[in-house]
Amino acid sequence: FNFTEQKNGIKNETICLTRSGEPHACPVRRTAHRIRHLRTNLAPADTPIFTFYENSTIGALAVSDRMITHFLRKAASCTPYPGDYTVGALRNTGAQNLLEAGVPKHMIQLIGRWRSDEIFRYLTA
Repeated sequence: FNFTEQKNGIKNETICLTRSGEPHACPVRRTAHRIRHLRTNLAPADTPIFTFYENSTIGALAVSDRMITHFLRKAASCTPYPGDYTVGALRNTGAQNLLEAGVPKHMIQLIGRWRSDEIFRYLTA
């Protein structure tokens, strides 16, 4: 993708993604799957990617943070670590994993769209 106007980016910066090889968790494959879903349901071109269609009588629905939290807790209940997890936990866990993988703090801050370095009070290297 070539962006000419980015919220927090560099003008004319090019960002490229490739397939990871993981059939179910590859972000590129998942994004393509979402776009096919939207096109199949004749969604307008400006439809947000988090929109989905359950059936033709209901119409377009949007994924909410409560919906994600519900399914996160449901998935966690099937593991040895059930709990009252939230969407925020995913964001913090992702940041922790990036930090442990050696990703520089300024990149984690950019990826997580944190405006301050406050998140690093909670993360440990």
